[in-house]
Amino acid sequence: MLLAGCTGLEPGVIGVGFTAVQQGVTYVSGVDSYSFQPAYYDDVLVAADRAGVELDFEVYSKREISPTRTEIRFRFDNDDRLTVQIEHQTDTITLVQTNVKRKSRQGIATLFMRALTHELRQGGGYVGEWMTEADLIGE
Repeated sequence: MLLAGCTGLEPGVIGVGFTAVQQGVTYVSGVDSYSFQPAYYDDVLVAADRAGVELDFEVYSKREISPTRTEIRFRFDNDDRLTVQIEHQTDTITLVQTNVKRKSRQGIATLFMRALTHELRQGGGYVGEWMTEADLIGE
């Protein structure tokens, strides 16, 4: 299911009564969500760390799988887990993939993606025109 088009920031319905607003292009398939962010790889890594802190998640594992791919594992609410993989796609596009331990907690992955988007915007992590507020719905 496609949640946001590549024309900018657009709303997408994720569940009953819940609308996500996200930068980039996001796909949801099963428990995994994928988001292509118009941001540099290193900036996305920093934003992912900050998003975890803001959501009060505990980092219990962070490893560089390769020079262009990193995996961060967060723990929340006792034993629930969120795995985030960040992968360089092009010089200005970074793929973010999330996976939750339990399917009943999929909303945490969506919340993390929203927090990541916020941290990228706050930190000036988006490339070029994506940083303007003209693409924000309602502004």
